[in-house]
Amino acid sequence: MIDATRFSCTVITALALGIEKIVPIAKVEDYVQYVDDRSKVVLALEYDDSTKPPYADIGNSPRGLLQMQSKGELKTKNLMVSRSSSGSQLMHTAISLGLKNVIIGSFPNAVAVANYLVTKGFERVGIVCAGLKRTYFALDDYLAAGSIASEILKLKPDVVMDEELFGAHLAYEGTVRLGLSMGEMILTKMKVRKDLERVGETQDAYIASEVNKYSVVPVLREGHVEDALKEK
Repeated sequence: MIDATRFSCTVITALALGIEKIVPIAKVEDYVQYVDDRSKVVLALEYDDSTKPPYADIGNSPRGLLQMQSKGELKTKNLMVSRSSSGSQLMHTAISLGLKNVIIGSFPNAVAVANYLVTKGFERVGIVCAGLKRTYFALDDYLAAGSIASEILKLKPDVVMDEELFGAHLAYEGTVRLGLSMGEMILTKMKVRKDLERVGETQDAYIASEVNKYSVVPVLREGHVEDALKEK
């Protein structure tokens, strides 16, 4: 599942910074079910307009997490409760349906996800793009899917891809070869820029588009997301 610039990157960054579990929720107010000790929980919550409640630590912002880390505010945190307008909704639905092997990917963990998928030898893999508000096409999600597809093809050149994913692969490779800045594209060409501008987190465009920054594979297990590479 890909919700590239906000939810996916926030989850990937959280796990990379040491958060052990992420619980995706459908409604902002549902967070109370998961907070027994506030000192151990990061609240990454946003309303449908991407603004965060006043009691939340951050919205869906990787920059917000990096700022918390720089201030030493993540030292006692092992759980993040996340609500976004798209990605967390899809993950919450996956929990409700009892789906297995649901992985969160984007630019920062493209090669880690590709390695995991190829190593596990899944017969079929579906990549779901959350889109803007789960309604509109989102180019950042599409290109992030392409980045993962490109890494898979490097590892397994004979893999069969449908037309949509192969198109995403071509779009991503074309972007790279043209030397275009993904961060600049997000802020000038993509719908998500309005959300970033509204909440004052335009730097997230650059953080979220850093390719292969983290070796993290967020996977859904028993109602929460954890890093599949940290096997128990």
